[in-house]
Amino acid sequence: MVLTRNQAEDLLRKYFRLNHFYAEQWETIESLLNGHRILLIQRTGFGKSLCYQFPAIIFDGITIVFSPLIALMRDQIQQLKSLGIPAECVNSEQSEKENSAILEQAKQNKIKILYIAPERQENSEWLEAVGGMKLSMVVIDEAHCISVWGHDFRPAFRRIIDLVKLLPQNFPVLATTATATERVAQDVIQQMGGEVKYIRGNLMRDNFHLKVVRVASEDAKLACLAQMLLPKFEGTGIIYTGTRVNTEIYCKFLNSQGISAANYNAGFDPYARKEIEEGLKNNRWKCVVSTNALGMGIDKPDLRFIIHTQIPESPIHYYQEIGRAGRDGKETPIILLYNPVDRDLPEHFIENSHHPFKHYQRVIEQLRIEPLSERGLMRKTNLNRTKVEVIMADLIDQEIVKEVGYGRSKRYEYQSTAPQLDTIAFERLREFKLKELEKIIEYAETDKCRMFYLCDYLEDKKISNYCHKCDNCQSQKLTYKVHGYWQQRVDDFKNSYFPEIEPLSESQEGGLLSERKNKLVNGVAFSYYGFSNVGSAIHRCKYENGGDFPNFLLNGVLRAYHSYFKGEKFDLIIYAPPTESGDLVKNFAKKVSGALKIPISHGLIKLRDTQPQKVFQNSLLKRDNLRGAFSYNNPVEVASKNVLMIDDICDSKATIREIGSLMSKLGVNKIAPLVIAKTIGGGIVDDSPDSAKRGSSQLYSRGAAGDVTDEKDESFAKIRQRYHKAYEKWTRGDEESLVSKFYQGESISELATYFQRKEGAIRSRLIRLVGENGIVGMQSLKDAPAKDEEQIYQALKKWRLKKAEESNLPPYYILSNATLDNIAKAKPTSLLDLLDIKGLGKKTIRKFGEEIIGIINKLGK
Repeated sequence: MVLTRNQAEDLLRKYFRLNHFYAEQWETIESLLNGHRILLIQRTGFGKSLCYQFPAIIFDGITIVFSPLIALMRDQIQQLKSLGIPAECVNSEQSEKENSAILEQAKQNKIKILYIAPERQENSEWLEAVGGMKLSMVVIDEAHCISVWGHDFRPAFRRIIDLVKLLPQNFPVLATTATATERVAQDVIQQMGGEVKYIRGNLMRDNFHLKVVRVASEDAKLACLAQMLLPKFEGTGIIYTGTRVNTEIYCKFLNSQGISAANYNAGFDPYARKEIEEGLKNNRWKCVVSTNALGMGIDKPDLRFIIHTQIPESPIHYYQEIGRAGRDGKETPIILLYNPVDRDLPEHFIENSHHPFKHYQRVIEQLRIEPLSERGLMRKTNLNRTKVEVIMADLIDQEIVKEVGYGRSKRYEYQSTAPQLDTIAFERLREFKLKELEKIIEYAETDKCRMFYLCDYLEDKKISNYCHKCDNCQSQKLTYKVHGYWQQRVDDFKNSYFPEIEPLSESQEGGLLSERKNKLVNGVAFSYYGFSNVGSAIHRCKYENGGDFPNFLLNGVLRAYHSYFKGEKFDLIIYAPPTESGDLVKNFAKKVSGALKIPISHGLIKLRDTQPQKVFQNSLLKRDNLRGAFSYNNPVEVASKNVLMIDDICDSKATIREIGSLMSKLGVNKIAPLVIAKTIGGGIVDDSPDSAKRGSSQLYSRGAAGDVTDEKDESFAKIRQRYHKAYEKWTRGDEESLVSKFYQGESISELATYFQRKEGAIRSRLIRLVGENGIVGMQSLKDAPAKDEEQIYQALKKWRLKKAEESNLPPYYILSNATLDNIAKAKPTSLLDLLDIKGLGKKTIRKFGEEIIGIINKLGK
């Protein structure tokens, strides 16, 4: 097609309201107009989308854009329609009726640009519709997904390549990405086949201020964000964390410090994700805390900053995630909060990206019998959805299995000509990804220009200068240590943060509670399983004959109850009948009942034996295990009542939902869950001895030397049986917590129970921290507190307990341990003296001041 640049730019002004093309934009567009195949690698913000949108309006037929990014589809369609260019998309967020109507328009040539997810290629309706379309160009967005060596390989992109190979050599095809190494680029070119023109631009982002801040704990990251970074940054940005749980924790902490934030992850339903994306674009919050599910496809040129609290898996992941910021060209801070032990999380993801050979065998054996859907495979193999997805992607890639359309659904079909599973390829890829992980660690620790490092890693041959803006170019060595005031702020938050349990989705809830059939409402857990020593304490009691759940779990659950439910009234407590934990939950529920003064019922029973929920690896089998398993002895006693349901662990929520459904049928007014622990991400609770350690690594970074205790008379096994975390490495967070709790007045024996370590280990660790790190100041741990201080402290604790019982509140609601310690040290003799004590406000002094002074004066006599 003959079209000069001047003619093209006249059309550009007419249709897109832009004045001119960049040189490489025009080079790409001219090549497409002349029927070439092109791989275009350009930085985010370059204008890659214009490279196919412009020729699409010139061509007579329809341009198909394969994109994995629904947010990008929405934004670009909105923009194109505002310019009068007919564009639509087919995706899973729309109804089948909407998608069908759009495909019909495409067949009638009423659409110029149609966006579609690569995964829909096996859909029978799509296959039928595309045969009736007048295609003029095919575009593959995020083309690095074609290559197994890319950072986000997807087998569905390989099927686009199968389509491309069927097209005539002079049919225009554009593959485009912002993130591809030379190895990935050459792999994509080879797979596209024929003659492919390779256009690679300058990846330098000269408005970025790349900085790495060294921190030693997760506490330091929280404090650094709230104290040092967000108050100084203009505009709106994104904070990336490594897990879904951390998006919630960071978001709630920032909100507690007066910083407006929302959290986002792939577990949100489409409506919620869309709402947050729109809020981000409209600057509704200072920041959105997200996993890497957010960012790509978001059309916000003025995204003002990006902060990572966790290193990603490679520099290419990092470059892509920061790429959405600063597309308006204005100066943009890009921060990585780096703790060397953070490598544990991406390393865990890499090591588990492929599953044991026996899992592949299990899937293949089932598919040899009959074609199965994803849900069918989950039921037949007892594998969770993520494992099934990963295994099926591998089997499809190796042509062992084929995805086949069955009406509007799809199934996986074993191929009679299937080769043997090649696990060597998995190992090669694992080694490659581990090397990539070393590169992002090298980025964090390098003393060279950080932008140069990233561009050099991406093999950008056009970069020759340093950025002169990063911390290294500015000769800055940035570290942040949390202590004093901000450590207290973080501690206060952690002590008052309780995970919410949301057993029903928005669609399941559906309207006002009074109008709903299902009366199950949201509830709360004391902590996450694997967070601190909660998981290990539960495990010890359930599987190691550790007796009833310890009082610190009871106190934590009571705190969670008062914090979450506040003034809500409950008429009755019930508890989940046990599968293998005996009377543990029953006894615990009785203690909760006594503390809250809410009557308890023992009427909820099991009609049949069930398997422990941890046996099942997916939610479908968990539901099947419990369906119809419960009954209630005396339904009349729960009718029209507000019921509080107690359990030890909330995992898939299947138990809560099944009991909630039963109680709703029996006519309760509402039923709310109150549990000890919620599993991280609603995953499977691993009850092996080191499960709590593994779980907590997803929340807080691990590392630090372990102890050597001087108590040799017990065997390792016996010690581990009694003290679940004996001989495990101390983390910086645990060390800081240990010191804090010691100075709040907790004894060595109380600390041993809390941290699940021997008293000798606690004592030696405290002495080591004083001598080596000076964390706790000048006081020697070998010397007990002064006798009068200790007497005052114990007297105040006894008084506080009495007040708490009178008020039906936890003791810490009256005064914290730290405040009692401050009073004991100050030894006030008047109400005026109390005003100088940290932790005592005027309201508290008016309420309790005279009693406190009376206690101290009495001891003085």
